[in-house]
Amino acid sequence: MTPPKLRLSDVSERLPGHIRDLAEVIGLPASIRLVESMGGTTIQISTCRTHRGEAHHKLLVAVIGKRYATAIARHWPNQAMYIPRCAEALRAMRNLELSLRFEQETAAGQPSQVVVTQLALDYKLSDRHIWSILKRSGGCLWMLEERTPDLFDSFLPPLPEPSRNAEHMNG
Repeated sequence: MTPPKLRLSDVSERLPGHIRDLAEVIGLPASIRLVESMGGTTIQISTCRTHRGEAHHKLLVAVIGKRYATAIARHWPNQAMYIPRCAEALRAMRNLELSLRFEQETAAGQPSQVVVTQLALDYKLSDRHIWSILKRSGGCLWMLEERTPDLFDSFLPPLPEPSRNAEHMNG
């Protein structure tokens, strides 16, 4: 099954402002690659006019490709740009992607235990941690499927059907 596509709007509130700006220019996938590869460092954005500038540009090209490195150089020529680690945003994106995959695969009929085991292997996390993430994410299908009935559910009388007279009286 194809993993869900995340949009910048899914996690934008957790990203620093200049990384949101970067994602608007080169897209979220390339921005994430840059953060994952170079997070915690300052890069010199270069227009390749000097040997040193060309070396910085090649470094960017190796990480995100020529097209995106050139787009960055056009938008922020000859500037130093700090690339934060964005640990919180990356974790939130991972958890969102993981939750969406769980929802998709269980909705397609895969048993929840099998899906959690595969997610644990794919994300290199323990299955207990996957369950914890799913529980915190809310709205997961497994919570509805495996819910234990409340002790008092059986004591509550069913709600009466609205009568036609009541509709006319209120209307």
